[in-house]
Amino acid sequence: MTPEAAVQAAQKEADALMKPYVDKTALAEVK
Repeated sequence: MTPEAAVQAAQKEADALMKPYVDKTALAEVK
């Protein structure tokens, strides 16, 4: 696994973990 691939994988995982939180705050801001 290249460093670039590792970074992308970590980024994807972080995005997946943050998505519910981001969705919640984004929805809260819209209201």
